Amino acid sequence: MPVETVQATSAAPTDCHAEALFAKDELPRFRAMLIETGAADEDIVASIETEGRRLVDDAISYSRQSPDPDMAGALATVFSESEAV
Repeated sequence: MPVETVQATSAAPTDCHAEALFAKDELPRFRAMLIETGAADEDIVASIETEGRRLVDDAISYSRQSPDPDMAGALATVFSESEAV
């Protein structure tokens, strides 16, 4: 049986692809709408953004400082025990 090789490709988007994704991002439009309608001012929106970034940075830091999981139990809850039919 012949062995097929799979060429690894990068999952990272190209610059062109990234620009297209950012163009569809709703957050900048939502931000502008909040300010334009008076639902929030620039200071409130900036505060929300700062807090959001802090939460993400804290989560990343926690993840990087955490020990690797025990691989022995990695699939323990993925498959259920079944009885032979």
